[in-house]
Amino acid sequence: MNKIKELKSQIKRLSRDFDLKYNPNWFNFIWISKRHARYLEYFGMCFDPIYTRFGKTVEKRINNIEKFEKSKEFKKIKHEFSGQAITKKEILEGIKNCNRIRNEKLKRELLELYQIIYSNLKEDNLALLTQTKNKKQKEELLNSILKHEWIHFLLIKNGIYFKSVSETYWKYDEGLVTYLEFYIRKRLSYLESMKKKIKYPSSRAYYVYAIKFRELLKDKKYPREKKKAIKEEIIKKRGIKSLKNE
Repeated sequence: MNKIKELKSQIKRLSRDFDLKYNPNWFNFIWISKRHARYLEYFGMCFDPIYTRFGKTVEKRINNIEKFEKSKEFKKIKHEFSGQAITKKEILEGIKNCNRIRNEKLKRELLELYQIIYSNLKEDNLALLTQTKNKKQKEELLNSILKHEWIHFLLIKNGIYFKSVSETYWKYDEGLVTYLEFYIRKRLSYLESMKKKIKYPSSRAYYVYAIKFRELLKDKKYPREKKKAIKEEIIKKRGIKSLKNE
């Protein structure tokens, strides 16, 4: 597929610009249904209020799964197109959690879904895109959403993952990926206008933190400098003074 080849080429160039290791085998994806995507977000402890009202722990979400399935929230979002990433650890946790669902039909359906995902896992991470017949949706999924998830993979494989310090630092990961998306497109000056357009707080944070990374890296000319500056930010979050050997 030409779009996939082009996307991998873009990420390879990005890796050179930021002194990052690159392996084309790291970047894979499969298509899943929109409905299934919502369940994966639900069990994946997505922080969106649409999900948190049914539980802030996986135990509560398991207990409230049928309430969620019948809710107005689920009806509102079940046809949305989206992308997400999943890890081997999350798949195994998902299988364990599904076995605790009391509704046998739903349990079988979700266990089958996790098995399909697991069988397609070639690396530690796999991108999941929602199936669609809508041409514009498919273009956005392949041109933008998949790129976003694959940049996450590139960073994680290079040890750049703020959530490894604390879940509360997710905004840094999303902000950095958003910064790199705009860097690839040579549109970093558009971050402020995008920030103004987005009203939903969790989505707006992507641009707020992308601007922080743009400021952090604006004077860094060389790939090694850029990588070191980013890794220094993670080191600070861990409470260590500096990154000496990078």
